[in-house]
Amino acid sequence: MGLRGALEWLVARATYPAIVVSSLLLATELMRHGATAGMTTSIVFVVVLLATAVLERIRPHEPVWNARLPELRQDAAYLVLASVLQSAGKFVGQLLAVGVSLVVLELLGGRTWLVGVPLWARVGVALLLSDLAKYALHRLAHERPWWWRFHAEHHAPTRMYSLNATRLHPVNLLWNVALDAAAPVLLGLDARAVVLVAVFRGTISVLQHANVRLVLGPLDWIFSTPALHQWHHSAALGEANSNYGSTFILWDVLFGTRHLPCARRAPVALGLADGAPHPRGLRHQLVWPWCASRASSCRSLRGWQPTADGGDVAT
Repeated sequence: MGLRGALEWLVARATYPAIVVSSLLLATELMRHGATAGMTTSIVFVVVLLATAVLERIRPHEPVWNARLPELRQDAAYLVLASVLQSAGKFVGQLLAVGVSLVVLELLGGRTWLVGVPLWARVGVALLLSDLAKYALHRLAHERPWWWRFHAEHHAPTRMYSLNATRLHPVNLLWNVALDAAAPVLLGLDARAVVLVAVFRGTISVLQHANVRLVLGPLDWIFSTPALHQWHHSAALGEANSNYGSTFILWDVLFGTRHLPCARRAPVALGLADGAPHPRGLRHQLVWPWCASRASSCRSLRGWQPTADGGDVAT
């Protein structure tokens, strides 16, 4: 192996853990210098997104997956929506956590929830609890039609790249953020720990969708890596109904839904299974889940007609 080969070997294996560790170090430094929780998570998210976008151009896993300008415009709109709705989702999650805490305290006879448990242990439990809840709801969103309507937009793109992580219908985004916020509040984490948990999960989510050439080895059995998540975005239903884990792949291993073929580099096609019709325009995408069962008569969906090949046309 020459110098170039050795460098490629190192970069392919070190990029993923380096970005995760760097995001946590950056968050720690920002908070040490007085940055607020919101400012810290926003800055780290943008830095990780930009770094991943650069890597997607330099060393793409599948060059044809890299985003084009029209797709980037729509993804940017979803990113703005996500930014606006973050606070609402956190508020819902905090209310959920408070309600659960009151029930638990009642069951424990008024004793403090997890009293005496070290902070590091509570952080670990928060990560696992929120990830288990996300796994269950994510799987439900694939198996129940009403929930799927709000999740379908995330699977509609036929390319996979980092900004896909933000491509979520507002209802889907709200349930994700609520679950992310509930566990840390329920377990009584301090502000610094909450930020580090959010940064860790957010970084994994961006990398999960990254179109970057990586070799992850054992990490494919621990985290929901891009090598696993691309199969979850396959247009083949048997492949897509797998790898539901948001941060960890543990729950997929336990419940038998982990899927990583050895003989194939990537899915044949990405997108909705069987070419299911879905609107291209942002306004129609936001309305469609509410009107999908009566699309032909829904006034808000006027101007969108599904085509025979499963695409759509704007009229």
